[in-house]
Formats: sequence, structure tokens, C-alpha cells
Amino acid sequence: MFQGLPEIAGGTRNFCDQPTRDDVQRFFDAHRIRAIDLQVRQALETIDRCIRTKNEQLQNVSLFVKASAHGP
Repeated sequence: MFQGLPEIAGGTRNFCDQPTRDDVQRFFDAHRIRAIDLQVRQALETIDRCIRTKNEQLQNVSLFVKASAHGP
């Protein structure tokens, strides 16, 4: 097995949007390599956390901006 595969799979954890996450999942489902299953699963979990955090913070920022626009 090519030694760089775990790094390639792990590198996908830097994505932070649902369409790309879905692409990553489809790619590794279609090209399954048991030796990197753990890295793929961890990368998908990291992407999921990033998406959740981004969505939560987007709501918070939106509320802050709306409140700030009305002034004190």
C-alpha cells in the first residue's frame, strides 16, 4: 500500500461544507481501502464538527449583526 494514503485521507478533514463532505464520503465509499478506514472516518467526523460549528456560529453572528444594527 502507498504510504501516503493515510495522509491523503486525513487531509480531507480540512473541508467544511456539506457538498464537499458528501463528495469525500462517496469517493472513499467507491474506493474503499480497509487500511485507511480509520483515517476516513476521523476525517468525516472532523468535517461534520466543522459544519456544525460553522452553522452555529453563523446563527450567532447573524443575531449579533441584527442586534447591532438597531443600536443601543
